[in-house]
Amino acid sequence: MGWAQGSWTNDETLSTESLPDALDNEESRSGDLDPYTIQKHPIYISTKALYSWIGKAWDQVAPACASKIPAKTALSFQSSLFQAEQSSFMAIQSLDMADYSLVICLLKRSLGQLNQSFAMLQQMDDTKTPPLVYFKAQAYIRLFDIREIWLRVMRDCREELARRFGDREG
Repeated sequence: MGWAQGSWTNDETLSTESLPDALDNEESRSGDLDPYTIQKHPIYISTKALYSWIGKAWDQVAPACASKIPAKTALSFQSSLFQAEQSSFMAIQSLDMADYSLVICLLKRSLGQLNQSFAMLQQMDDTKTPPLVYFKAQAYIRLFDIREIWLRVMRDCREELARRFGDREG
């Protein structure tokens, strides 16, 4: 069936005799031979980290400030965060597939949800509630960081699409 060790690679210089040496080199120990996954994408990492902070902080603030935040607002805020995050992850997957139009579409959807998150934060009454004041200030910073990342990705996708279509006209 051709399952011999030498047939696993297109590299003719790698043989079964040199395999232990190849596995002992510095590159294989550093993880360079690990398969690429979406979790290694820098946009995924940064977006996930920012949303993780907001989610964990919200899990602590929401119960502590339940009397100051209407249940509908709290649920809507959490839902808008989740939906924006999910759309952005689909956009990152589309980015890896070089479907730049879909990336733009999905990030626009994410930005719409992000704007809803901003609106929900505005509706929360933070008077005399220090944990909520702190959360809102920090959440704004992180949401604006997420927004900036997505806008840069959208700009790069638009430039790539313009370059592709510009090459066809010439």
